[in-house]
Amino acid sequence: MLDLNNFAFNDGQIIAEKDGLYQVKLSGNGSGDSDSAVGIIRAISNYPNPFNPTTTISFDLAKPGPVTIDVFNIKGQKMQALVDNSFTAGQHSITWDGTDSKGKPVASGVYFYRMTTPKSTLIHKMLLIKVSSYD
Repeated sequence: MLDLNNFAFNDGQIIAEKDGLYQVKLSGNGSGDSDSAVGIIRAISNYPNPFNPTTTISFDLAKPGPVTIDVFNIKGQKMQALVDNSFTAGQHSITWDGTDSKGKPVASGVYFYRMTTPKSTLIHKMLLIKVSSYD
């Protein structure tokens, strides 16, 4: 089982805050020089969560660079590659419409999106709840 309450990736610490997840990476050579005090991703979140039928994933980049965002189901199967592009520093957002890579709607349930940059990887949980209407 995947435990999302204990975040730690590659000598970094993931800190959960109200407005998203922050990755803190400290590095340097002891001389006061540091090549990267904080990872390239400053924040990531999706709203609404739970959602139906769409959710907007927002992220804030400290530096420009390539970003990939993929959506996975609870089994770890890749449902869709949302983003594989370069972005400028600053705030960005994309929308996931609850479909797989073939455009078919996915079932209600827990999904994860993984955002990857050259210096950071973050994973966030989201919940799709479909409401049935009966006539």
